[in-house]
Amino acid sequence: MQKQFADLGKKLDPIKDFLLKHKVVVFILVVASVYNFMLFRINQLASLEPSPQQLEDKLQNVKKVTIDDETVEKLELLNSQEINIEALFDNGRNNPFQE
Repeated sequence: MQKQFADLGKKLDPIKDFLLKHKVVVFILVVASVYNFMLFRINQLASLEPSPQQLEDKLQNVKKVTIDDETVEKLELLNSQEINIEALFDNGRNNPFQE
């Protein structure tokens, strides 16, 4: 068993030497790869559409608002009266740069 690990260590020495020699480049490549993966995943999740089951679950939680007939009639009556409210501002509110 010890011999197998010793042989494995000898086989991995060239890889270790390469990584130590080019550690800055390897680090930059690893960071760039992680960054690219994160951007890809964010884009993928941002364009994800909800499933029909998720939509149905959300719609079940929505409460429906009902307005009784008396309130509707009162609103229509107020709308038909056309109450005009005139501002009580003096002419000082006009633009002083226009004549």
